[in-house]
Amino acid sequence: MGESKINAMLDITPDICPVTFVKTKLKLEQLHKGDILEVILNGGEAIKNVPRSVKGEGHKIVMMEKIGEKYRLLIEKGGYAVNIKLNGEKELLDKEYTVNELIREYELSPDMVTINLNGTVLLRETFDNIIIKSGDSVDLLFSGKDK
Repeated sequence: MGESKINAMLDITPDICPVTFVKTKLKLEQLHKGDILEVILNGGEAIKNVPRSVKGEGHKIVMMEKIGEKYRLLIEKGGYAVNIKLNGEKELLDKEYTVNELIREYELSPDMVTINLNGTVLLRETFDNIIIKSGDSVDLLFSGKDK
């Protein structure tokens, strides 16, 4: 396999979780879609959590290899990604929405929907003020026969 062109490098071996992922996320935010970030990290929690969290943000692990006691990850920056569950069915959004815009996009009735954003149930009166951003996790639960 040919080596991908590396656009940026990050050594997080001195750090512990959750700092390892925070630094990786911040570095990825500086890059463009399709860029490759090389990350050097330790085993243990870091090698479990960083790849899982990076994938959850919509990025791709291009390569993972062990080098002595350390690991080397190549991460391809993905585009905009919001993980959404619509009554349990997973989808991926590719742009920002307010909560009300998202409800309209799915043709749901605001009175018949419950929104869980990153583990917090939202109040209906906040739907216009809250913007769903890349990296967010959204559960849309609705009831009623007509959505």
